[in-house]
This record gives sequence, C-alpha cells and structure tokens, in this order.
Amino acid sequence: MKLEHHFIASLLLSIILLPFYGLYSFLALAGGLLLDFDHYLFYIAKSKNFSLKKAYNFCLNNRYTNVLCIFHTLEFMLLLILLSFLIPYFFIVTIGAVVH
Repeated sequence: MKLEHHFIASLLLSIILLPFYGLYSFLALAGGLLLDFDHYLFYIAKSKNFSLKKAYNFCLNNRYTNVLCIFHTLEFMLLLILLSFLIPYFFIVTIGAVVH
C-alpha cells in the first residue's frame, strides 16, 4: 500500500476515534504511519543513503521479497499489545498499527 493510502486510512481511523479519545486519537495516525519506518531502515542498510525521497521512490519501485520488515512481524505486534497494558495511550497506537 502506498504511503498516501496509509495516511488516509490512519487519518480516518483517528477521526473515528476522536469522540472517544480526543486529540489522543491521532496517536492512531502515528501508529499507522510510523510502522513503515522499517522500510526506510532497510533502504538505508541497502543503499547507505539517508534520502527520504530516494527511499520513497525505492519502496515504490521494488518488491520486498526475502526481507524482514521488523515492525510488520507478529512479535512486534505482540510487543505493542503488551505496551498497551502498561501504557494506556499505547492502545491507540496499537490500533493504528493493526489497521495498518
């Protein structure tokens, strides 16, 4: 999914959660978008380049096969769920990551 689609889906989720969590609902937006940070880390490791624009273009033009995107793993999701029990507002971040 493209970054724009993640942004729109996460923003809609944040708006839906707004009546229940107030401005904290935008943590779902952060959770939905920051989950793709592992793609950027992979790009840096592969190319030794920190350019966000080049990383974005790379991610659009390449398939991720045989690549471990650490923030997309079951273990990371379980960590988010555990953090949700320890830090109440982390629950909203977790919702954004799961919807991602």
